[in-house]
Amino acid sequence: MTDVSKVMDVFLDIEKELNLFDREFDGFHFWNYTRVYLYNTILKELNGRGEAFPRENIGFSRALSIARGCIFNSQYKFKYYKKKKDILIMGSPRKMLVEGKYKSIYSDFIADNYSSTLTVERPFNYMHFTPSYSQNNFYLDSMFVSREICVRVMQRFRPISVNISDLIGRIKEELGADISEASFVKRISYLYYRYKITKKYFNKMLDAISPKIVILICYYNFENLVLIEVCREKGIPSLEIQHGLTGKMHSAYNFGCYNKNILVPDIFCTYSSFWSDSIRLPKELVRVYDTGSVFYDEQIVKYKKSENPKAIIFLSSGTVGNRLSEIAYELSTMIDSKYQIIYKLHPGEYENWKSRYSILDKAPNIQVIDNADTSLYELFSQSIMQVGVYSTALYEGLGYNLKTLVLDIPDAAFVSDLIALNYATLIKDAKDILSKLDDCISNYDSDMFWKKDAAKNICEIIDRVI
Repeated sequence: MTDVSKVMDVFLDIEKELNLFDREFDGFHFWNYTRVYLYNTILKELNGRGEAFPRENIGFSRALSIARGCIFNSQYKFKYYKKKKDILIMGSPRKMLVEGKYKSIYSDFIADNYSSTLTVERPFNYMHFTPSYSQNNFYLDSMFVSREICVRVMQRFRPISVNISDLIGRIKEELGADISEASFVKRISYLYYRYKITKKYFNKMLDAISPKIVILICYYNFENLVLIEVCREKGIPSLEIQHGLTGKMHSAYNFGCYNKNILVPDIFCTYSSFWSDSIRLPKELVRVYDTGSVFYDEQIVKYKKSENPKAIIFLSSGTVGNRLSEIAYELSTMIDSKYQIIYKLHPGEYENWKSRYSILDKAPNIQVIDNADTSLYELFSQSIMQVGVYSTALYEGLGYNLKTLVLDIPDAAFVSDLIALNYATLIKDAKDILSKLDDCISNYDSDMFWKKDAAKNICEIIDRVI
């Protein structure tokens, strides 16, 4: 097992010393688009990480659904689209059911506060959550599918070649990770063709909409990176709203150098100073503001703590779910029946958890949450303890004074601050959880993680820009 913090430090040193942000092929600065992927691949190689968003093969029914999406979710062509908008939102496709409609917990409040907005939404697993809370939507289904077909053809018959032998060698020498150079070059080739098609499309999109600002969720998503690049070329400000865990171990929010070719949003709105103080973004390129979380503000008021909570909630993710589900099952065989175990899946696990975590089906007192219909905060309000590894949800659960346990694996370094604050306790197995039911600290200053009045704070920044 390798210390994750040391991996990050070495990784940043390598990218600085090899001037990786200056490397390009036909205008494609590929390091921006591959550094997060490579960093995660290194961690997987060294520490046996699982996949964050595993995919199953596309069957006939899914293919038919994708085809329908291309037809019915492509109501505009940007070259014919004449409506100008002040604000363009590249929304997250992951949503929550609120009063019969699926709402983006990150950005739909902007459309509530501004009339001149357009939300552009990429598909999630080639689908969308409908009916949508936001009415002014533009879906990217047809671009995604046509792009994938074109890219695979071009990559097969016109693969590109880049020299990254020194990079692969340094990773092997200094980190001990055996990364396939051929596979990584193939990925760069694949992304190059995606980049060319996407950039051309986004140029037309911004020309048609002519926004005064572009709002992003998860800036390091491929499409968002391309959009940031196009915005920069056109002089359109881009703003990212924090959507999850950042911190000193997250490769997208830490850089070891300044380089004008680094792709980051112009403005980054964080949950609080706790988060902004723990990241290393190039100050020459991005302004960071502490604004809070609109969703946290809403939910902590809506769901009050139950008078008699009895649940233990497990917070899963694809990278750690195999071990976490085993521990949840073991605990279910040991614990008093007065306690309920809730296993909350990450949205990326909804589709195939029954094949990946079949052990959960064998325990009668485990409730698996595999949809977006139940609020995580409602589950927190019913719980006395939360168990996870690295998740923003751990910080949200502290708002309900949940006893917080973290599985002692290398990725626990991502929440080392909670351990240092004595806000969380490391555990190795179900027996450890059982022993902590009565003696774990559960009195926290959760306000340090969440600045209040997020909607007001973010809208003030948008107002200054537009």
